[in-house]
Amino acid sequence: MHTPLPRLGALLALLLAMRAPAWAEAPVPVHVLESMRAPDGQGAVLNGPLLLQRARQAFDAAGLSVRLEFMPLRRSLHELQANRTAFCLLGAFYTPERAGFGRYSKALVREEQQVLIGPPAVMAQLAERPDAQAALQDSRFELLSFEGVSYGPELDRWIAGRARPAQLVSAGTARALPMLARGRADFMISTRSELALMLQRQGYGPGEFTALQPPGMPEPPSRHLLCSLKVEPAWVARFDAALPELPLQGAAPN
Repeated sequence: MHTPLPRLGALLALLLAMRAPAWAEAPVPVHVLESMRAPDGQGAVLNGPLLLQRARQAFDAAGLSVRLEFMPLRRSLHELQANRTAFCLLGAFYTPERAGFGRYSKALVREEQQVLIGPPAVMAQLAERPDAQAALQDSRFELLSFEGVSYGPELDRWIAGRARPAQLVSAGTARALPMLARGRADFMISTRSELALMLQRQGYGPGEFTALQPPGMPEPPSRHLLCSLKVEPAWVARFDAALPELPLQGAAPN
């Protein structure tokens, strides 16, 4: 028995209507941090390749249309709070404050272990402190911290509890070592791979700055896709469902 043409046409129209949202779905902008842009401005560095690789795998597997855009962290966070448009920030750490104005995905990567970085003389004195919190809160030394950056919940609390407030600098890495070299601050929080990259880029000798991991340094946090509340929960759920299993580590703070 053949299906009447009107019924066949109605069935085809229904199938097209069911698939239309996937086809017609407007690309969601995904902000990539300016600090991850390669020196030639064409690509991403640091943890960018791993983040982008895993994110793209999930976007493709879930059939999600996105548009990558380099963007300063502060601007992305400001736009997330304003919640005027649908977009996501790639590689954000989890904080309770951000969870109040955004939707987090599952973890994309596990961050590399964070360490304290500074001149050898400063690191030698901080190494005498009993643990990481005591070292980080040592009021004899000025901490350099990136404005708007989260280092993970525990380190953020320790920084906020310093008797001597941290010296803030705009997010990014270009100014960090020069400020330490000029004595504008004494030490900072980063990773060993980031230190090696900064030394290479900025021409400092291998003995001018060293890394210290005091006892009790918090476990490295994970990075996520953080979306504005204009992004539907179902969109983030599709991303999560397609996300590959979490690898062991990624790279620098944001």
